Amino acid sequence: MGSAVERQYIQIQEDGTSKVDFKAPIFSINGELDGLMRQSRVAEQAWHLQKNIDPSQKDMFFVSILQGFNHAQFAQKPYPDYIFG
Repeated sequence: MGSAVERQYIQIQEDGTSKVDFKAPIFSINGELDGLMRQSRVAEQAWHLQKNIDPSQKDMFFVSILQGFNHAQFAQKPYPDYIFG
């Protein structure tokens, strides 16, 4: 399980902060053991959506990682081979 704001919606402003082209709040939930949504991508989201965000968008976007969860835990079984190989 995992989600991310597509990079095309994140702009780096002249002052170096990130501005997101969304008007509604976003809560991104990710699994620690997810083999499809890499943790490096989740870290990138946390940087742009929380740490480096334009002050006008502070507290609009949240990124969470659930320990012990993976992409397929909410999928219908049997899992595809590429999930657990």
